[in-house]
Amino acid sequence: MATENVVFASVMEALLPPDVRQKLSPEAKKRIRDIGVDLDKPFDPAYPGSVWADVVKMLGPERYPKLSEHDAQLQLGQDFMNRYAGTLVASALFALLRVIGPRRAMHRLARNFKSGGSDIDVVVKELTPTQFEVRFERILVPASHYLGMMLAASRLSGAVDVRGKMLSSDASTCTLDIRWGPRAPDEGAMAS
Repeated sequence: MATENVVFASVMEALLPPDVRQKLSPEAKKRIRDIGVDLDKPFDPAYPGSVWADVVKMLGPERYPKLSEHDAQLQLGQDFMNRYAGTLVASALFALLRVIGPRRAMHRLARNFKSGGSDIDVVVKELTPTQFEVRFERILVPASHYLGMMLAASRLSGAVDVRGKMLSSDASTCTLDIRWGPRAPDEGAMAS
């Protein structure tokens, strides 16, 4: 029997930091409260994944109304990951990822997603030392959000000239091609 996916408060803090909350319209704040997140109180320790997903889906067009849904979620995913890397929970993780480098960071991806409470299955296939196929299974939000997160996470782990594209997606899975330029930093001083 499958359990409900949960996300921890640090994920909500990165998705809805104070500067974002201040810019939300009263209507958007009400919609988020109706979804199950009261922005006038401290975040709960954890939320059902469905609550997080509903907030992500409504936040893309709210934050980026001039972009297509795909591009809004792509940008929201990048913004989220950049802020998540600065949270107390994730800052140590991203410091480690910068030391070990983007290639080894990709091999740790499934474990890294668990740090936010995610129960999403992640399958990583190395095609070359600078190109990976990443498959997310049991996704909860638009696939372009995952693409945005992966682009930002690759940069945060030290990759340069990061590029990505959607290889396939449906309601429950997405497969991404993530690659970076040859000038990526050395894979770090730690042994494999």
